[in-house]
Amino acid sequence: MIQGEFDSLGQLFFEIDLIAADG
Repeated sequence: MIQGEFDSLGQLFFEIDLIAADG
């Protein structure tokens, strides 16, 4: 597993989750 790739994806979904919860 590539840590950087999962870190980037995790941050992306984290921001999407925050935006979804905010909206």
